[in-house]
Amino acid sequence: MPVLATVLLTNVDSIPIPLSFCGGLALVFNFIECPLACNDCPWNANVSSREAKVIGWDSKIRSLIERARPDVIVLLGGEPYESPSALSIATHSKSLGIPVALKVLGRYLTKVMQSNVAKYCDLILVEVVDSCDAQPLSLYRGRDMTMEIVLIAKNCEDAKLKVAALRVESLTPIAIILLDEEPLANQLRLLDSLRRTYPLTCMPLSPSTELASLTCPSCGAYIVLRSSGVLMKKRIQKGRCEFCSFPLRALDSRRVTKVPIAEPLM
Repeated sequence: MPVLATVLLTNVDSIPIPLSFCGGLALVFNFIECPLACNDCPWNANVSSREAKVIGWDSKIRSLIERARPDVIVLLGGEPYESPSALSIATHSKSLGIPVALKVLGRYLTKVMQSNVAKYCDLILVEVVDSCDAQPLSLYRGRDMTMEIVLIAKNCEDAKLKVAALRVESLTPIAIILLDEEPLANQLRLLDSLRRTYPLTCMPLSPSTELASLTCPSCGAYIVLRSSGVLMKKRIQKGRCEFCSFPLRALDSRRVTKVPIAEPLM
């Protein structure tokens, strides 16, 4: 059973969420004891409860949400939908009018969509670490829901294979995290290739603005300019490209924060 271990106030782009709430602030509730226990985990969800302080839903968390009033609450880490704390956090946040994003492994997507937590979520962030995580996504093509992808890959070749296994709409936003260091030229070639099929693909954590940013699928203008998980400029208004009014299936943030923030709150 996943348990809550840390609470962090940080930039949405550093999580990373590829498009929705870009430039906003997220209150991230990170759960540990992920069933996969991968050697490399961007969110440290492979930590055991014996190695970390466990936090439960209480008045402190309730008060923290009310005081922080972030652009989005993010339930991150090791399959938080199975935790009673996640449901309490989601329901309280929604009662305050704060959007909720839930990260889930693709292989558990069907199970998650039937859970109580999913009913309170505005965004489903699907994590793809293996080909089996890509397969369930095809069942939700064309559904009236906001779904974005974060793909974890060892290197560029691994990322290319995993993206090829996806069967999602072409305008689905995709964030890629590479675990191994790769030459910049290789990363640029990878994104140039992937963006021909999925134009809203990026590497938000990269210091290269060309890799981390997004351009409009219609006019090609930069709609999200960022570097190292921090927004520099945003050209989206009411879910549309500012330049050509192309509709983007993304949820907006109430504010834009252009400085890096990573403040542990619990």
